[in-house]
Amino acid sequence: WPKREHNCCLGLAVSMGAQLGGNNSQQCTATASHKEGGGKGNKGGQTANSGREPVENVGADAEPQSVEIQVHSLNGDQFTVGVIPGRTTGLDIARQLNLTQDGEWILTSATGDTIGMTRDTSSITQKMIDASGGGKWTLVRVNIHIRVLAGEKGSIQNYAPMAPTALIIPGTYLRPTLMPQLQRNGAEMGGYTDHDMKGSREHRWQDAHKIRLYNDITWPDHNIVCVAVANFPHPRGYSECPEDVQPFTQQTVADYIDKYRLAIDAVSQHCPRPVELFATVPMGTVQSHIKEGAAPFLLSQLVPALREHLSLTKPVKNLDFLCYEEKWVDALSQGADEIERE
Repeated sequence: WPKREHNCCLGLAVSMGAQLGGNNSQQCTATASHKEGGGKGNKGGQTANSGREPVENVGADAEPQSVEIQVHSLNGDQFTVGVIPGRTTGLDIARQLNLTQDGEWILTSATGDTIGMTRDTSSITQKMIDASGGGKWTLVRVNIHIRVLAGEKGSIQNYAPMAPTALIIPGTYLRPTLMPQLQRNGAEMGGYTDHDMKGSREHRWQDAHKIRLYNDITWPDHNIVCVAVANFPHPRGYSECPEDVQPFTQQTVADYIDKYRLAIDAVSQHCPRPVELFATVPMGTVQSHIKEGAAPFLLSQLVPALREHLSLTKPVKNLDFLCYEEKWVDALSQGADEIERE
């Protein structure tokens, strides 16, 4: 990140370097808003110097108008880049943000669309901007790789990764619901430790942020070195204690994604063994944990959100989604780098 003369990125670099402990993995987010012509720089919306000048709307044959994308740094500063739908490329945005190391970044939208920051890249379309209206665009390192393994390839008993892997699965009151299946297939779990991963987000259910880690695992030919259990209430709780626990809905998508984020954080902070890959499953799709009809939306948000999370200080940059049930594959694949079937 170079000098502040471009009105944009020194503040990002300083704050990010401090908050990420000097880690090379940096991130900022963006939301889109429409404006005629595109404005000049100002704080709380400072405008980066665009590679293409905004175009005035002077009649029916006028050039397309510029769209302002508000870029948010981790310290809360906001900056503005100008985007002309169908023209502005990822490289143009990289120049406005004055990003160094061309090609190492991608811009991903709230709906999973991605734009590379390379010399040969497609343009941002009006459709992309409209689809992400009100959502955020995230600038992440390009080396994060997320794939969806579908059908028999997404079965846990068939999953045998080459790299040391941390498996993230759901549990009822921290008792992993998939444990019998793992044990029937030869896994010996050993002891466990429980971790309170409560962060800044408040949850009504006081145990929502607890994660159980099994770090002493023996499972021949599977290379699973850690199992993280995300905590879910007993299904009866939704009817017996509705003031404390409620099924996930579209409005509580952040709480749903937290099940994965907190498990990733617990592994990163507390697993004593080397981990090179995360693997997980669609969680909460049975036993009334998700409100009827909300599952496709919640699953569609996972890949973009976890790509953003892995772009922070997490040393692991690879994630596999094991999706045995074919009906969830399309929703879960939004923004995935790869989909594999038998």
